[in-house]
Amino acid sequence: MGTDEYVEVAHNLPRTWSRRLKMKRFKSLKTKYPEPDEATAWTYVKAYFEESYDAVFGTVHRPSFESRLRAHFARADDSPQTHDAPWFALRNTVYASGCRALLSKNTSVSFIAANTKSHQYFMNAMSVFGEMLFGRSGFTALQAIVLMGFYAEVLGSPAIEYPLASNAVQLALARGLHRSPARSWNLPEADVLTRNWLWWTIYCLEKQIVFRSGRPSLIDDENISTPIPTKAPPGSTIDVETLTLIVKHAQISSQISRRIMSVKAPRQPVTKAIQTIQDIHQQLETLFESIPSCLKEKDNYPSTARRNQSIYLHFAIWGSFMATHIMFFYPWFSARYHHHDVQHGGGDVDPDHPASEKLDSMIQDQIKRSAEVVANAARKIILTARATTTDANTPMWLAFYYPIYAHANLLVYVLMDPSRETAAGDLALLDVCAGHFAFIELITDSEISFHFPRDSVALCSKTVRAAAARKTNIDGVEVVDSTTQDNNVTCPTTPQATNRVGGMGVTGDGLIQFGDVDTGGGDFDPPRSIPSTDMFDVMDFDIGAFDIFSSIDICDDLVDPALTGLFD
Repeated sequence: MGTDEYVEVAHNLPRTWSRRLKMKRFKSLKTKYPEPDEATAWTYVKAYFEESYDAVFGTVHRPSFESRLRAHFARADDSPQTHDAPWFALRNTVYASGCRALLSKNTSVSFIAANTKSHQYFMNAMSVFGEMLFGRSGFTALQAIVLMGFYAEVLGSPAIEYPLASNAVQLALARGLHRSPARSWNLPEADVLTRNWLWWTIYCLEKQIVFRSGRPSLIDDENISTPIPTKAPPGSTIDVETLTLIVKHAQISSQISRRIMSVKAPRQPVTKAIQTIQDIHQQLETLFESIPSCLKEKDNYPSTARRNQSIYLHFAIWGSFMATHIMFFYPWFSARYHHHDVQHGGGDVDPDHPASEKLDSMIQDQIKRSAEVVANAARKIILTARATTTDANTPMWLAFYYPIYAHANLLVYVLMDPSRETAAGDLALLDVCAGHFAFIELITDSEISFHFPRDSVALCSKTVRAAAARKTNIDGVEVVDSTTQDNNVTCPTTPQATNRVGGMGVTGDGLIQFGDVDTGGGDFDPPRSIPSTDMFDVMDFDIGAFDIFSSIDICDDLVDPALTGLFD
């Protein structure tokens, strides 16, 4: 793996990833695109409320919106209400989402054509974004910006979901939506429900975006008093059961960002880190078990929107399982704990001391458990992605983010020990995932192209074949990995301990050994060894520098020296 080809593939991953967080180009709209005629507009509205994934959040109250739209078409085109910026943005964003949902179901309409048509209405909404943000903004402006954020969450959309979600949070905080309304306000129950659900919708949107982008959240969970409602306003499209589960996951995701993926998290004592992982892991298992049977994985759903809601819950929870265990899964992080806590132990503990040996054993057990949890979750995501249909209305998290997160993690899992019994099966799954991204490139006419999965599978295949060839016979007995691997693809569980540690070791000649550290005796030939002049150069870089969801712009003139040291 120490080839120039591997270095190029590894460096292309963060570069390509960071590009997905920005638009290729942005031009302000000087002349607005024409809005649809009344008949077409109603077709788009119907498609939005019945086919759009984000309709489950009930950001827009359907009866109220339709009543306002009827009044809009009944008025003269030059009336002040027609040119109201928030209302203009809201209806055009609904048109954009509905248009895309409708055209994506038409097999005669290409991916590019469907996005081009809907994008015109979205750009209409963007043309008044500054006015909504800096002018006097009301509830409609907040609804419009939230809907624009959801629109940007779909494959092929402008990659501006983070600033849209961030601005929605700021407006919501300014209006006090994060606080429970006072009784003295005497708000009708329907208004309270609408207000509270909108806050939690914004919360979910922002938390999922910051989780995968590696950027800090603007929401302080300790400063929220708004309760999660238990019912929907009359006439709302809110799916209370589904949205409640999504909100609960977002709250756990916020814990992961704060307790595991923050800059300070890797510096916590190893015992506290393990307790944190076990705590969040248990919360995720409880949440997963609470998913009702109607939302469990299955082939037939009453609508595309319902199917996407079910898939989101599964992907989000599996993705959170992976993120929860990264500190003891990625070798460059697990080595940090082993080095600091065992070898130095605060400066007073002898590495041969029984207490140090116990701590070492605890770390090794957690590394093995974390590796299996991550691998099982990654397998599930890839298998589910294989069974989905990708089109112009497919959310970005379904088509891109979670599949590539699973691919990268399963790739690391295989490379840590390419001689595992599951290596061939995992390699096949990586190939399936590469095919998923190849299909996206095909339907988008190469507009969306991501070669990392394909290139990494080719390199991983070479490594697995080389590991198989290294098996030797000792006294006529073939030496194989004694680790018992469970190839069952199930919800992540806590596996039994084995005698191998997937991590990073230090050889006698000062090389960092990327691969398994064999704790059961015998020799192990790692996939590669990396020269290192200072062990702490690798140990002390921030977790965000190599997080697959990091938003750091990786350029030729701006690369973390510690990160580049891993691949030199």
